[in-house]
Amino acid sequence: MKAQQVLVRAHPTHVAGLSAQLQRIRTEERARLAQDLHDELGAVLMAAKLNVAGLRAQCTPLGAEVQLRLQQLTQLLDDGLAIKTRVVDGLQPSDLLRAGLVPALAHLAQDFQSRTDIATHTRLENVALEEAAQLGVYRLVQECLTNIGKHARATHVTIDLQDGPGQAIVAISDNGIGFDPGGITPWTHGLAGMRRRIEATGGRIAFDSTPGAGTRVVAVLPKPVAAHVQAARKRTPAQRFVR
Repeated sequence: MKAQQVLVRAHPTHVAGLSAQLQRIRTEERARLAQDLHDELGAVLMAAKLNVAGLRAQCTPLGAEVQLRLQQLTQLLDDGLAIKTRVVDGLQPSDLLRAGLVPALAHLAQDFQSRTDIATHTRLENVALEEAAQLGVYRLVQECLTNIGKHARATHVTIDLQDGPGQAIVAISDNGIGFDPGGITPWTHGLAGMRRRIEATGGRIAFDSTPGAGTRVVAVLPKPVAAHVQAARKRTPAQRFVR
């Protein structure tokens, strides 16, 4: 008797839930690693730099060769601190880790405007999101701004973050040259990455662009269930029945 092969097809909601869980675990691990690098490696490099400065102050006068070596060592330590900062920001943006999503997005917009001279406006509401979703929103905005700066030829950008019922809505709009979302463009690789990142957090994303008419990217991300429960508890009994 031949053994029968049984194929089990996972329900899309189960797959989405598993993907979101894996994304949360990955985000937590990256956040812990970023914190360790920031605290421990940063402390070691800074201590070494202070020791070099103390050595230079105590051992004067110094010969030209020693002076040169100490300068080189200080430069190497500065380079190490810069690399540490870059790696930490790659794992978990320091602004996001330190200040939260809204201040981090505001700083991202200000930095983009100062670097590109593209007028950048923000309308940002505080939203209760899990760490993975916050990182997803931050990276989405970051990637959009990078693409706008490189390809869009825009003069105006708007970043919106709205706190909706049970979900957060983020939208990035520009008045640039636009593109065909169905075609192969410089945005293509970035669009796929944005979609994967947002969908991994249980969200969905849409791209609206027409050549010559600008671009709008909109993502909707679910808020944690605990946030709904907490919000409901804050309402009065009468308000709970008001839709």
